[in-house]
Amino acid sequence: MSQLEKGPKIFGMSITFLEGLAAILTIAGSMGVFLAVWQYMQDARSLRVERTLDYIERWEEGSARVSFEKLSDALAQEFSLIPAEEKAKAEEDDEFRARLLAKATNRILREQQNEEAFHQVVYFFNSLGLCLEGKICDANTSKIFFKGTVNQFMEYFDDPLEEILASEVGYGSGLKLLATKLE
Repeated sequence: MSQLEKGPKIFGMSITFLEGLAAILTIAGSMGVFLAVWQYMQDARSLRVERTLDYIERWEEGSARVSFEKLSDALAQEFSLIPAEEKAKAEEDDEFRARLLAKATNRILREQQNEEAFHQVVYFFNSLGLCLEGKICDANTSKIFFKGTVNQFMEYFDDPLEEILASEVGYGSGLKLLATKLE
């Protein structure tokens, strides 16, 4: 038997003490790097969630939500003026519904206070959309809290937004990104 075959073995291979120590330290170092990367990713996600929670707080306590509610109330008032037969036709005919909706939203946006409320909501959602695009905010948290509100806003105000986008490049682009990311 040779000298190599008499020494300690790992996985059937003969090793010296220093070779064994080097192997153990390499494995431990690799695990340390893996854990450091995992910890970094967790910290980054926590920071994104925290920033999204800041947006939720701004929404809850700020003027954007008040503006959204003002627009919702104005739409409800406008919808209450639509004759029952037109409402029934809108339920059956999607094209008619879209025209009726566009007519109602355009009518309420003629009032300066509603137009200002519209711009304020667009600004807020634009900012949140850009925050998500830059991976500064968390998409899952945003989706949980804002998806329904953004979908409702886009359902009613997509046409006026498109008209403004045609004349003002970049206006509402963050909102469009937001609507896409929350799907």
